[in-house]
Amino acid sequence: MVVRFKCPCGKKFKAPDDKIGKKILCSSCGNPVLVPEEDTVVVEDVAATASLRADELLRSGSKDGQRVSFGGFDQETAPENKLRNLLVDVGQEFGTKILPGIAAIAFLFFITYWLSNSVMKTSTLPDLVEVTGTITLDGQPLAGAHVIFEPIKTPDNDVKAAASHGLTDETGTFSLVYVKDITGAVVGMHRVEISARNEKGKERVPFQYNVRSTLAIEVKPDSEPLKFDILSN
Repeated sequence: MVVRFKCPCGKKFKAPDDKIGKKILCSSCGNPVLVPEEDTVVVEDVAATASLRADELLRSGSKDGQRVSFGGFDQETAPENKLRNLLVDVGQEFGTKILPGIAAIAFLFFITYWLSNSVMKTSTLPDLVEVTGTITLDGQPLAGAHVIFEPIKTPDNDVKAAASHGLTDETGTFSLVYVKDITGAVVGMHRVEISARNEKGKERVPFQYNVRSTLAIEVKPDSEPLKFDILSN
């Protein structure tokens, strides 16, 4: 059986019948309250205030060691309740202030990336041609070689374009990329550099094919696959 009663200050409680005749501390005024033999408040009143009292107790700023009474039992304010309130405050701070800021920054980056790609693909790109080819060193496929096609400025071609890059696979085959995910090379004359290093980082290709390259190729709209047969000596 549960006995329902209230403190003279107006706070309402309930306690099991084994607490009848004993005193508990009122969480509102701090005075002891005697548990009566019979209910002194109606059930409806208790039900209406139960959730409110629970919320008040959990949110109270009680100091460590202070005793509070809830449901007819004396209990010390648990440290985990303070931790819970702290986590709730942090969660609210994150949800209302930090998270919207992160979302705004992410959206800004997305818009910037989309706009840069849109502009790059529509208004600033020169005429590009797909360029593929193979490279051999002393008659053998040259794998892992870095290939650079750098546009050469001529009287007939004053376009300001970026260099195109490629990397050979195990068969010595490469395909040029202009920028990001855009493939090809600009139409016109190019200085070609080919570089490949061994496991110790030593250059395998003679300097006349890279830092002192004399290779020159014209990229045409109808260019066919290229072939570079280079010698180590």
